[in-house]
Amino acid sequence: SALLSISVLPFATGELPLQHYNSALCLSRVLSEADTSILFSNDAIMSLCAKRMARQSKPSSIARPADAAHSNVRISDLN
Repeated sequence: SALLSISVLPFATGELPLQHYNSALCLSRVLSEADTSILFSNDAIMSLCAKRMARQSKPSSIARPADAAHSNVRISDLN
């Protein structure tokens, strides 16, 4: 049996100064335990979502974490 891990890395710029250290420590543990790891970047995911929404002729309203309370993005927009 194999253990697959899927992780999402934090934004390149963040709200917390230590978020990258926390991510590195957690990822180190995951990589030591898992047989395979798939990593996604939050920045890349947001970029893909913005491009997809632009193609659908909808105004892009994807927000960064600090603006999430004012976001108009619904889960159905991302599917």
